[in-house]
Amino acid sequence: MIGETEADNAYFQQIAEGTDQGTISFKENGEEKAISYVTNPTTDWIVGGKINKKDFKELAQSIILPIAGTLIVTLLIAVFISLKSRKQLQFPCS
Repeated sequence: MIGETEADNAYFQQIAEGTDQGTISFKENGEEKAISYVTNPTTDWIVGGKINKKDFKELAQSIILPIAGTLIVTLLIAVFISLKSRKQLQFPCS
């Protein structure tokens, strides 16, 4: 919504009365949304980004599997290296 004002929306009052930056959750047209904002100290403008929580959750869920896979592989490698190192420390000549 470039070039449009959000001052008429109910959540804007929370932003205006709040800190210089933050995140607010609210409902708009029956959908859960979140807006993160920051105040530009030079112009005193409040700049924010709004997202549907549903979209955000879908994106977050799509990366859970690769993160879990990477974590499992990393742990397996760490366990293998630990066991190999322990064996060499216990029996250095063999």
